[in-house]
Formats: sequence, structure tokens, C-alpha cells
Amino acid sequence: MLIKTLDRYIVREHIPPFLGSMAVLTFIMILDYLIRLADLVVKKGVAFGVVVKMLTYVLAYILSMTVPMSMLVASLVAFGRMSQDFEILAAKSLGISLKRMMTAPIVTAVFVSLFLAWFNAVPMPEANHRFRNILFEIGKLKPVAQIEARSFTQIENFLIYVGKKNERTGEIFDVKINQPLPNGNLRLIFAKYGRMLAQGDTVIMQLFDGEIHESEGTGAELYRQVKFKTHVVKIPIERNIEEGKRKYRQHREKTVPMLWNEIKKMEESIERVQDTIQFKWKRRMINVLELELNKRFAMALASIVFLMLGAPLAVMTRRGGYGVAFGISFMTFTGYYIVMIGSEELARKGMMDGILAAWMPVIITLILAIFLIRKEERI
Repeated sequence: MLIKTLDRYIVREHIPPFLGSMAVLTFIMILDYLIRLADLVVKKGVAFGVVVKMLTYVLAYILSMTVPMSMLVASLVAFGRMSQDFEILAAKSLGISLKRMMTAPIVTAVFVSLFLAWFNAVPMPEANHRFRNILFEIGKLKPVAQIEARSFTQIENFLIYVGKKNERTGEIFDVKINQPLPNGNLRLIFAKYGRMLAQGDTVIMQLFDGEIHESEGTGAELYRQVKFKTHVVKIPIERNIEEGKRKYRQHREKTVPMLWNEIKKMEESIERVQDTIQFKWKRRMINVLELELNKRFAMALASIVFLMLGAPLAVMTRRGGYGVAFGISFMTFTGYYIVMIGSEELARKGMMDGILAAWMPVIITLILAIFLIRKEERI
């Protein structure tokens, strides 16, 4: 009876800081988007109602990150206050260990993680897709605005990568383009730099100093390589695309079933590739797809791991309150983010397995949490 009462008490202690921190963190993260979306109203004359709708869609992506973060803050605040008021010490004197006190919050975090896994699998990418639909329409006025530097961007059936861009001039640098051909093969285009502009229903890419690699059959002897000083790529676009009707999706816009099916198709097609460059390209694309798919579930599991990390940290510091909790959380989030970005970048360059890269920050945080829990239990 005592244990059940204590479990309910600890869970109740987590709820207010969880909701409060989620509201604060969401507001902080949404400020960056507010500034960028306000720029659309001022510079491009986008209707205020459209901007509000875009803000609603981007909120889904923000929540997928702030929910796990809020679990850490809630754990720090709840266990920190209990430790400061000697409630943890009292429970230990009755033979109740910290691991046992963490049981009820962890069970609650499991349900949060299951919900977040579903949310990251379908609703969140769908919201991202709707956001990109609107941005795509706006981007017709300035096509280079659609391109994300150091990332793969899909415009119609063209997959485009640029190392750097200049939105003011439309210039792009370190360009790589994956263009599917009607016969099922790929045309790979590499260029040192170029320029993007919109002309009617067409996005025009003027490329300079590059190469075209193209397989004209199944045999290696039918491979073609052409160097060029100037090359023009024309991408026809649907002029009157309505929200939700755009066909092509970037990786963040794809649901888990879409990513899974694409990985399977890519693995089947890679067996028939004879060209080394195309093989490396497809292998790299599989890596990126596996990274994106596993990230959805890694972020969901992070809710449990962050809660496990917060409990021993709070007991060791023996300080309650939001100030200390947010201070520790900020350092933890910074470290987690650095590991996440670093491993993702290595995966996109083909230097790390995509699955390992997605789970790397969670694994490191889990190891740290287990170490701190065992250390605190020995005290």
C-alpha cells in the first residue's frame, strides 16, 4: 500500500514540471520559426492566415523534440525537490531504492514513448509534408529558397544536394543531382557551382564546370561520362499545386511505411547496378533512409532515457526548482545535440552506418544514466 501511494505521489510530482517545461521549450523553439515566417509576410507578401497554418504544421516537428526534453526537466525538478526535502533519504531509510522510486515514472514514460513513436511515424511527417507544400508554392517565386544546404532536397523527381547557397543571388555551390531516367537508370550530375531561377512552370538550373554520369544499360560497357563547362537542367513543376496534392516528399516528410518501402526497393535495385558511382550513390541513399527511419523511434525512446538520466542527477545535486533543472538540461541537450548532429553528418557522408548514427546519442545517454544510477545506489 505504501509503495503504491509513493508511486502515485512521484508521478504527480512529474506532471506539472513536464507540462510547464514543454510549454516553455516549445515557445523557445518556435520563436526561430516565427522570425522566419514573419519574413515571408514582410518580403513575399504571404497572407497572415497561411503563415498561421504553417506555424501549426511546424509545431508537430517541434513537439517531437520538446516532449523528450521535457521528460528530463520533469525528472530533475521532481526528484530534485524530493531530494532537497529529504524525501528521497526517508524512502531509502525504509528500504526503497532510487531504482524502485523510478519505476512508476518510467512506466508512464513508456506510454509517452509509445505515443511519440506513433506520432513520429505518421502525423509528424504528414505535418512536415503539408508545411513543405505551402513552402513549395512560395518557393516558386524564388526556387533556391526550397533548397536546404548540406541536405538532399526533392523537387519533382529530381533529388538535389548543394553544399552552399546564396538565396539573394540564387547561386548554388557543390551541386549533386540525381535524375531518374525513363528506362529506370539514373543520371548523376555533379557541378562546382550554378544558379537557380524560375521561369513560368519551370525551374531552371544553370550549372558550370561539372560531369554527367549515366548508365545506358545493364552492362558496364554501356556507361557514359561527359564533362561540361555549362549545362542546363530544366525541372517542370505543376503551377497550381494545392495543399496536400504535391506528390514528392523529402525524407522528413515520409511516413515510416514509406521509408521502409523505399529502403526495400533501393536494396533490390542496388543488386542490378554495375556502375561503381551509382552503386555508391544508392548505398549512401539507403544509409540516409535508414538514418531517418530509425531517428523517429530513437527520439521516442529518448523520453525514457532522459527520465532515467534526470533522477540520479537530481539526487546528486540535491537541488530543486526550475532554475537548476533548466541549467542541467541545457548542458545535457547541448551534448545530446552535438552527438546527434555529428553522427548524422557522418552517416550522410557514408562514414557511419545510418542505424548506428540514429541510435548513437540515445545509447550514450543510456550508458551515462545507468552509470549514474549505479553510482548513486552505492552512496
